[in-house]
Amino acid sequence: MADGSPPQAQREAVDQTAMPAGMSRPISDIPGADLRRQKQSSYSSGSPRPPRPNMVLSDVLLHPSEFDGTTILAPWTPRVGDQFEVLHTSIFGNFFLVDRLGRVSLLDSWSGQILGVSPSYDAYKASVSGDAEFFRSWFLTDLAGLLVTNGLSRSPGQVYAPFVSPALGGKLVANNFSLAPLRAYVAVSAAEVLARASA
Repeated sequence: MADGSPPQAQREAVDQTAMPAGMSRPISDIPGADLRRQKQSSYSSGSPRPPRPNMVLSDVLLHPSEFDGTTILAPWTPRVGDQFEVLHTSIFGNFFLVDRLGRVSLLDSWSGQILGVSPSYDAYKASVSGDAEFFRSWFLTDLAGLLVTNGLSRSPGQVYAPFVSPALGGKLVANNFSLAPLRAYVAVSAAEVLARASA
């Protein structure tokens, strides 16, 4: 498992009260869950656009009612095994995971990497609520704002899916993303990553 900051592709780049099945700590206990995005980004759509909206945690996560936390990771089983539970699912189809020791990691659906995020759930909560760069980098708020201001609005159960994965050189621009049902996206992205790994 990699540790530290988000991968380069991501760097360039809660008011929910229920948790996915298996999790006992509510999202609502994250103080300052309405943390505002602090920085503008260099993401480009190729055309002028209005200012992007400020992002809050509930803007960049799927609500637990939009997926089944006990089964959604099934296509990724060869990569994650049974050592993780889903903490959050992002609007990009990435999974914030917690292991048996309480450590928080990210399963990056573009690369298939499992990245260390925080050494504990409490540390994760503190970073989400108190560290603007942590929030911006791990939750890709600049990219999310870019997509929204370019007219790509999510419906429940959908995620933003790249046409060309950033792990394969795809650009973090609006015209490289479309909307896809989460379950279908998880199946396709996992299959692609696992196929590349076995090639």
